[in-house]
Amino acid sequence: MIRHQATTVTALSICACLICGTLAQAATGPVAAASPAVTVLDGSGVWRVLHSWGPPTGHVEKGFVELQGTKVFDFLTRYPAAGWTEVGFDDSQWARQHFFVKYSKGELDGRTGSGSPSLYLRQLNLRGKFTVTDPAKVKSLWLDAAYLGGIVVHVNGKELKRQHLSAKGLAHGVPADLYPRKAYLKPNGKPWSWFSDADAIAKEGVYEARVRRVEKLIIPPDVLVKGTNVLAVEIHAARYPPEYFNLKGRIPWATCGLVELHLRTDSAEGIVPNVVRPKGLQVWNANLAAEVTAHHWGDPHEALGSIRLAGARNGSYTGKVVVSSDQPIRGLKASIADLTPAAGKGGKLPASALRISYGRFWRVGRSRLRQDALVRTPLAEVPVAKSAPGRRTVRARQADGLPPLRSGAVQCVYVTARIPKDAAPGEYRGTLVLSCQDLQDGKRVRIPVELKVIDWTLPDPADFTYWFGLIQSPEGVGLHYKVPLWSDKHFALIGKSMSLIAQTGGRVLFINLMAETEYGNGHSMVLWDRPQGVPLTGQWWTKCTPDLTRVEKYVALAVKHLGKPRFVVLGVWQPCERRTGPQVSVRDVKTGKIENVRGPKHGSPESRTFWRPVLRGVREIVTNAGLDRRSVLLGYGSDVVPDLKTTRVFWDILPRAGWQVARHSPSGVDHIRCSGGESVAVRYTSNVWGGGNNTDPKVKRVYGWNHTYAVRRGVRTWLDRTTYDYATFARFRCLCEQVLMADRPGLGQIGADFWPPPARKAGAYRLRSLYSRFPHSANVGSGNRGCTTNQLLYPGPDGAEPTVRFELVRENIQECEARIFLERLLILKQMCPLSQDLTAKAQAVLDERTRWHRVNYNFHGRPDAGISWPYSGWEARTAKLYEVAAEVAKAMAKKQNP
Repeated sequence: MIRHQATTVTALSICACLICGTLAQAATGPVAAASPAVTVLDGSGVWRVLHSWGPPTGHVEKGFVELQGTKVFDFLTRYPAAGWTEVGFDDSQWARQHFFVKYSKGELDGRTGSGSPSLYLRQLNLRGKFTVTDPAKVKSLWLDAAYLGGIVVHVNGKELKRQHLSAKGLAHGVPADLYPRKAYLKPNGKPWSWFSDADAIAKEGVYEARVRRVEKLIIPPDVLVKGTNVLAVEIHAARYPPEYFNLKGRIPWATCGLVELHLRTDSAEGIVPNVVRPKGLQVWNANLAAEVTAHHWGDPHEALGSIRLAGARNGSYTGKVVVSSDQPIRGLKASIADLTPAAGKGGKLPASALRISYGRFWRVGRSRLRQDALVRTPLAEVPVAKSAPGRRTVRARQADGLPPLRSGAVQCVYVTARIPKDAAPGEYRGTLVLSCQDLQDGKRVRIPVELKVIDWTLPDPADFTYWFGLIQSPEGVGLHYKVPLWSDKHFALIGKSMSLIAQTGGRVLFINLMAETEYGNGHSMVLWDRPQGVPLTGQWWTKCTPDLTRVEKYVALAVKHLGKPRFVVLGVWQPCERRTGPQVSVRDVKTGKIENVRGPKHGSPESRTFWRPVLRGVREIVTNAGLDRRSVLLGYGSDVVPDLKTTRVFWDILPRAGWQVARHSPSGVDHIRCSGGESVAVRYTSNVWGGGNNTDPKVKRVYGWNHTYAVRRGVRTWLDRTTYDYATFARFRCLCEQVLMADRPGLGQIGADFWPPPARKAGAYRLRSLYSRFPHSANVGSGNRGCTTNQLLYPGPDGAEPTVRFELVRENIQECEARIFLERLLILKQMCPLSQDLTAKAQAVLDERTRWHRVNYNFHGRPDAGISWPYSGWEARTAKLYEVAAEVAKAMAKKQNP
C-alpha cells in the first residue's frame, strides 16, 4: 500500500519562522565575546537522509574489490537521483532524521560509544535546509565537519569541497581513500581491538586518526539564494587494507559516517538558523513505520503533503500526520467525511469505514517513549513532554557546546481505512480536517487523503492461512483496570482485547488451569470450592469440587469474538513443578477467600483422580461451544517436557489431546514418549533461533505456509527472540512475512495484553510486564523469554486499543495472505496454470520482497535500519503485490469462465 505521509515530512508554521539573533545565540549555548558565531545548521535539526548499502571494499593496486563477508545478499541499493543537491529536488522519499548519534569511533560494538554504525553503509547522502531572507546581508558563512570516509560538500547544487576521494569522477558507490596504516593496524600488522587494545588505542590516537575533518570551509555568498537553501553532504565509505580481506564478517570498524557538522555565521542578519524546534504549531507528514518522539519536529522548509493509502478490499490500512508545538496543544480535534471517487463516478467509501485515532506516548518494556498507541478520544490538552533524551545524546550535545535538547508537545493523528469487500476499485479522495485553539482566527488545517482500492479481496481474518499466535491475558486486563476479576465488567474488557486479536486471525486460546504460571496469572481459572471445615492437607481435593464457570464464560466469549480458535491450550504442567504438583486456587465457599494450594505430585495415581473431572469438564465445555475436541492441547512444555509417568496420566484422561511446547531446538519435539511404546503428539510448537533465516531466491525459494509436519494437524511456528516490544517499528512491519521465508507458517508466543500490574504501593518498583512476574515460574533471562512481544495492544481509557506495532503487524499479515495466494498458484499450480509472462511477473514481485526482507533482517541491529527502512519504498512494493494478485485472480476467473 502506498503512503505519502512517509514522503513529505512537512511543516506548516503557524507562528513566526524567523529566529532573531538572541534566539540563535541561545540555540548554541553561551557564546564567548570574542567568537559570536551563530549556528545555522548542525546535527540537531531535521535532515533528509539516504542510506546506500553495499559490501565493504578492499584496496588493491588498480582500485578496489568488494569484500564478501559472512552475510552475502542482494543489497538493493538506492543511490541519489540526478539533481539531488539542488534546492528543488524532491527528497520526500528520503528518511528524515535528527543526527543525535555520533559515529565518532566507527567501532561496531556499541559499548565503545560509537553509535554502532554498519559495515555495509557504502554511501551516506544528507540534505539540510536553512532560510536566507536577504543574501546581501549574509557577510560570512562557513562549514566545519568531521566524518568517517570521504566527503563532498554542495550548497544549492554547486560543489564546494571534495576530500579523501581521489577517484576520477564521482560515481555512486566509489569508495573513499585508504586511511593511514595506524587507523587499521597495530604495529604487528594485526587489526586493532577496542577491547584488548584499549590502552594502546588511547596512547596511539587511533580513534583520532579515523576521524577526518573539513575545517572553516567558506560558503561563497554568490551561491546563496533568497528563501530555502540546501546544504548537501555526500559521504563515501573508505577502503580497507589487504590485511582485512580475510576478516570477512569480523571487520571491527566501519568507515562511513557523520561525526559532527556545523554551518555557522558571524551574524544571524539575513539568515534563519534551523537548529531548534520552531515556535508555534506545526503539522507535518510522517511514515507510519517511522517512530515519533517528543524530540521530533517538522522542517519548516517542507510543504504539507497528502496521506496516501492503497490496499486490497477487506483490508485495513493506516496513515498519519503529526501535530507538534513548543507549547501545549489545546483542543485538537480531527474529522473526515466520506471518500469519493476521484473520477467522479461510482460509489463512495463512507466515513463509517474510516477511523480517526490519536497517538499516545507509551514506554512499553524497555522501549523509548514514542507515539505507539492509537486511541479514539483526543486529549483536551497535549502537554509538552517531560522526557529527556538518552545519555549518549546528552553527552554528544554537551561536547558540541549545544543547549539541552528540549521536548515539545507532539500528537500523531491517524486515519485507518477499512475497505469493504464490495468497494469498487479505483482512486478515492477526501480531506482530514484538523482544528485546535492554537490556530489563529479559527482556521483549520486540511490534509488531502488519497486511497487506492486495488481489485483483489482479502479473506476474512478467521480464514487467514497465516498463523499469528496472539495470546490474551485475562489477569493482565483485570489488574490493569482494577476491576473485580471475572466480573461482568472484567469480561467486557477481555472482549475488547479479543475483538482486536480476531483481526489477526484469533488462532489460539490459552486457559491457565494452574496458578502462578509463566503467563503471570495469580490464580487458576478453575476454582476448587472448599466446604467449611475441610483442611487443606492430605488429599484435600477429594472433598472439594472444581468450579468451571469461569472457563465456560471465557470460552463462550472467545467463540463470540474469535470464531473458532484452532487450538485451546490447557495449562496443566510447567517445568518448575515437574518434581512436585501443580498450584491451583481453592475458594472457601463461606468467605469467598481464594488461596493457592499444591495439588498431588505429577504422574502419581492421585494426579489422575485430581485432573480427570477438570480436564474432561473443560473438554466438554469446548465441544459444547462448537469447537473440535481435537483442538484441546495440554501445556506448557519447553526445553523440558513431562516425564513418562506424567504424560501417561494425562494420556489416560484425554487420549487424543496433543501437547503445546515452546523451545529452542528448531527440530522441535514431535512426540512425548510414554511407557509401553506409546507417545503423545506435540501438535503446537514455537521454536527459537531460526526465524531470521532467509535464503536468496536465486539459490532457493522457501514457502513457510507449506511447511512439512511430522505430526498430522500439527503447527510449528517461530518464537521470535529478536522482536521485543521495544523493537523498531520497521522490525514489526517486516516480522510476519519474514517468518514465511524462514519456512514456518507464522509466529507463536505473542502476547496481546500482558500489561504490568500496578505497583503495590506508591513509589514501589513496577514490573514491565505481567508475563513471567513470578520468579519460580518466570521464563526470562539473557535471551530466554518465552513471550518476547507481550503487549501488542495498548490499555486505553476504556479497554484495549491498537498500537502502531499492531497496525504494522496486521498490514503485514494481509500482505502474507496475498503472497500465499500467489505462491500456491506458482508452486502447486492449483485450479489453473498461469501464463509464462504473468508467472514471471508474480515471481519477480515476490522475489523483490524477499530480498528487501533480507536487507532489513541483516541490518536489524543497526540504528540506521530502523530509520532508513521506512523510506525504502515499502508502500509501492505492497501496492505491486496486491496489483499482481488482482491480475492473477482476473486471469484465473477468465480461464474458469471463458
